[in-house]
Amino acid sequence: MELDFFSYAAPSRVQALVLPFGKIRKNRFRHFYELLFRVRNIRLNDVPQGAKSQHFNPLNFPLGQVVYNFIVNLDDQQSLLEEFEFFRRVFVLVAFVDGREDVSAEFISSKLEEWQRRVPHALVVRCIVFDCEDKERRAALATVPEVVFGPVGSFSPATAVRSLLCDITAEMLDTFNDLEYAITARSVILSPITEVPHLKPLERHGSGSSTRSFSRRTSSTFTIQSSGDNSTRTNPTGSEHSKVRFKGRAENQLGQLYLLAGLLPAAMRHFTTAIDCAKLTRDYLWHGLSLEMFSVCLLLLAYLQADVSIPEGMQNLFSSTLTSRNSVKEMVHVDNLLGLLTEIRNMVNSLYIKSTKQPHDSIPGLCFAESVLRYAHLLAMVRIANGINTASLDHIVMQVPLEKQRPITAYVPSKAVIYQWILKVDESQPEQLSVRELCRIYGAMANLLGSIGFFRQRALLLRRLLVQLTPSLLSTRYLNASRRGVHPDIEALNSALRLYSSQSTHTEPILLEVCRVYGFFDEDGSILQPNKIGWNWSSLQYAVVRNLVEFCSALGDCSGLMILISLYFFATLNRSQSEEQRTLFTAFQNAYKLLQNANIACSVPYWDPFLVLDICYTSSDEDEQLVYQSLVESTTPTRPKGPFLYNPFERPLSKKIEPDNHIVIVDERVSLRVRLRNRLSVDIELQSISLSVDGAHAECPDVFTTLPAKSETLVTLSLLPKEVGNLQITGCRATVLGCREQLFHFYDLDYIREEQIVRLEKMSPDKELSARNEQTWWDVQDKEWPKNTIQLQVVDKQPQLLLRACPAASRPLSMAEYETKTIPITLENVSSVPANLVHVQFFDSSAQYYTNALASKTITADQFYELEQEETEMPSFKLLYVEEPLHVDPHESRTFHIQLRAKPSMEKARIVFTYGHRSSSDAEYYYKRQVTVTLDIKVCSRIVLQGIEVLPQSMLDYSSCLLVMYFFNHYFEQQHITVFDNATDTEHSIDVYANSNAVLCVSTPRISLTQEELTKDIPRLSNRQFVLSKGMKDSLDETIYVKQRFWLKQVLLRRLKVQWESIVDGSRKGIVHMRPLILSRNSIPNLLSPPLAVYFEAEDPLVFDPHMYVWKVPFRTFFTIRVRFVNHTEKPLRASYALKLCSVSLQDMESPTLVLNGPAQRTMPVLGPGKEVSFSHSLFATTSGLFRIQVYAEETPSSSSAFCHSAYLPEPVILSVECPTVSDDNTKLSSD
Repeated sequence: MELDFFSYAAPSRVQALVLPFGKIRKNRFRHFYELLFRVRNIRLNDVPQGAKSQHFNPLNFPLGQVVYNFIVNLDDQQSLLEEFEFFRRVFVLVAFVDGREDVSAEFISSKLEEWQRRVPHALVVRCIVFDCEDKERRAALATVPEVVFGPVGSFSPATAVRSLLCDITAEMLDTFNDLEYAITARSVILSPITEVPHLKPLERHGSGSSTRSFSRRTSSTFTIQSSGDNSTRTNPTGSEHSKVRFKGRAENQLGQLYLLAGLLPAAMRHFTTAIDCAKLTRDYLWHGLSLEMFSVCLLLLAYLQADVSIPEGMQNLFSSTLTSRNSVKEMVHVDNLLGLLTEIRNMVNSLYIKSTKQPHDSIPGLCFAESVLRYAHLLAMVRIANGINTASLDHIVMQVPLEKQRPITAYVPSKAVIYQWILKVDESQPEQLSVRELCRIYGAMANLLGSIGFFRQRALLLRRLLVQLTPSLLSTRYLNASRRGVHPDIEALNSALRLYSSQSTHTEPILLEVCRVYGFFDEDGSILQPNKIGWNWSSLQYAVVRNLVEFCSALGDCSGLMILISLYFFATLNRSQSEEQRTLFTAFQNAYKLLQNANIACSVPYWDPFLVLDICYTSSDEDEQLVYQSLVESTTPTRPKGPFLYNPFERPLSKKIEPDNHIVIVDERVSLRVRLRNRLSVDIELQSISLSVDGAHAECPDVFTTLPAKSETLVTLSLLPKEVGNLQITGCRATVLGCREQLFHFYDLDYIREEQIVRLEKMSPDKELSARNEQTWWDVQDKEWPKNTIQLQVVDKQPQLLLRACPAASRPLSMAEYETKTIPITLENVSSVPANLVHVQFFDSSAQYYTNALASKTITADQFYELEQEETEMPSFKLLYVEEPLHVDPHESRTFHIQLRAKPSMEKARIVFTYGHRSSSDAEYYYKRQVTVTLDIKVCSRIVLQGIEVLPQSMLDYSSCLLVMYFFNHYFEQQHITVFDNATDTEHSIDVYANSNAVLCVSTPRISLTQEELTKDIPRLSNRQFVLSKGMKDSLDETIYVKQRFWLKQVLLRRLKVQWESIVDGSRKGIVHMRPLILSRNSIPNLLSPPLAVYFEAEDPLVFDPHMYVWKVPFRTFFTIRVRFVNHTEKPLRASYALKLCSVSLQDMESPTLVLNGPAQRTMPVLGPGKEVSFSHSLFATTSGLFRIQVYAEETPSSSSAFCHSAYLPEPVILSVECPTVSDDNTKLSSD
């Protein structure tokens, strides 16, 4: 709350040091200080006249005032310049004591003595005791002469404090008389030449000066004298020239005393005399100082609205334009005051430059810089207030808040003029000053540049200041660490703690301002694009950030360092180098560890507002999804079955539409998959991340994870609803290592890809200049961005079934084709709600095989029927021990037994338990979900029926046939095959070795079917149709053949049953599937019982040879055979037959070697059902050999019968005729 030291009226203010004594709270001290600050200006007409007041009598100038600048910190280095500029000296020492605390008089006396020794030039010392109501304590403290009592309570505190300050002023004015006498009594006054490097005088090199940027430097400038002879010089007391110079300097110091006392006319008289004396003696330094103080008097007279006149001796110093309209005794108009001050300032500046040519009387660099800045401050305030008016004068003298006024003067300085005066400070090389003075000078320059709107130059200056402060801060840290005997890191930790505890240290506005100017973000808050700025901009930004980071590290400002790095990542994440990112992130981590060790909380924002790319709802698996279901709807959406296997005009099933509101259940955890991104080249530790929800109450646990470099990561988060209602997931609350907890929304990906739309909080143009420092870059304005949300509907508790036991699901099942196995599945209801609606569904991969087979265009009708029959009559799954309705009570376990039948091409199978809770019998809708059991099945072939051949049993037996069955064992173990014949109630078995064939012959009765039964249409188990191939459509005979084999096969399937059994493991059993069997054309007659049977009977002398399977016939002897026909149909029939004789070796006999005695063809009489008829034929063999007899019978066609039956011998009859011996034949021939 101190007054501005760089104000143009600062040389007229009395420095008063304010100190706290004893125990006093910070807020109490601030309150006492504010009471004193409010009455900082004391009118001279309110000051009582002291006993010693002669020249410093307040009545000499009643309009005057004494302005106090109350400081709380003492700069000991300022004492080196107190003899040159009195306004730097502390004339008043004021101590505050809280009367509510216990402070003794001895303590106050000792402290006052201590501070009087430290501030020896303090003319007035007072200790003000506030709020002391205890009379005994007041009496004890009153023994100390310096103690005065302030106001008690809140009754007129300002009036009481003003009275105290008036008394202090009166005492100070009395002591000024003694000081005046001491000054006049001196014989010589020296210029401020010291051994302190930053207070050494300037030395001129070259001539002239030019306006330069802060980042450059020319050869024509001031430098600090480095010669050793500056520290010593001769005393010019005995010289008449020095005595004349002493007079001018003494008049200057007396003028400064009168200026501090508020006696402006007397001060102007002394300054006029000092100017004349210094001009005559060529004392350029004191001449310039006197002119500068004289201009301050002019400004104060204008503020007091007193007559501003130029003394007679000063008129010739100014241009005629200022004094042409005013005589010597006339006043200077306020419109010409700025021009007059400007001309005086030019002369002062010229005199200070001339003083650099005098080694022992050169102006110190600090004084020159402060003098220029005070004048630049005057110009800046005049420009802001649009001239020298009441507002500008109040702000310059009393630091009243400045408000713009309408222009009332003829001249207002431009920004360029003010900027040129600010640049003159840089000529004095402020880098040589101490750290404290350097901060003061650069801070004043930065404020002035900001006040005129030169923000780029201001940022350049601030960066330059921070870069120059960094080595000093580091050396100070190492020096303090060595003095204390600790590690520098410990000292850095202490620095961080001191900065955290100090409420007045705020480096963040300065850092952000520099970053804004260097393109991290624009004036309106938008991100600057590198293509709009120029080449190598990223490298410059990195260099700036490195400078600022080094400064923060040296200062111990870990929070500012982390904010800088976060801002750099935010603005340059797309174009910064990987090595730069790794370097800065390492510094970021070290700063965070330091704050963590110091137990200091950090609130650094995360640099990527799009940390969360996407959030999608996903339960633990698909089974956990809750569906709102009606009782009349199907449990699964299926395509309605039409009459065609394929319909090109049928629309495909629509895809499943995800509901807008997902349904979740109270006290059941919900999982969501979150996609996070890390665009840095380093791994980022995500300390915590959880869902952010609105609506019904829900618990969202935190999750810890690490984001890999330059990648996207999927993280599963969960929430636990606690009440029924609606939930809205708006984003995620995440805490990255070193950053504060933030809410990250998930936006549309199209907006995330467009990085240019990122906008920060925009600054309104009508805000004050100080508001720029309050702007924070992380306040993102995202109202225009489309945010995505996930809606959840929370319903009351529902049943929850969990799979507790299923041994078959733990490992793959190895089963043979069509082998059956019972699978137990145990489900437990872990909720308190009964599952009174349970439905079981089965799905397996073999269904696709049947679908493809049924859709084949080359399939025949019997194959189509068998596929459908196998699909319906031999299901892959079957629920055993069914109890309707299925239900599972709360906290109950129930075991379901399911029979599995392994089929070819079965690899995967699913058993789905769909369940829900129906609240009442009238409830039409309910919520359902399911439990899925997945089975891996490996189906292998065991025993395969490769084919079957049907042979006649014998030519004498037409009632049975011989089935020759060919088996193959695909398994690596020996198997046992058993064939059960239901027609004969017999069993036939055989053992088959591993990977080998086996043949089994089974005698079974022939099948008796009529022609109408054999040619019936093949039935269909569904209304689906199939397409026949071209060959099948063209051949009627093929159609009849398909029907015959189908009906015969149906009889065989009902009659025969084939099973296999493992010999090694007797518990493994199964059936041999016979449906792929197809009967050949030749097998049908042998399998079918004929309607008209033909039997061959032989009489003597024919003898049957079973070894040769022939009938032996005597040579050249008549023999008789009998042919018998039997009608096996249920209707009479008329037929004819024919007898055919041929040689076995010849198709047609060339000579009648076998002679038939009688006709070869005959017509049979009408045979009734079950009747028979026999015919005898006589034959004679003329030669020896093998002969074959074939009998063929055919029904005579009639109009009442659509079919004509035919019959023939199942096997040809072979006759063997043996010839006589050769010797007998030759004898007989010779005799003939």
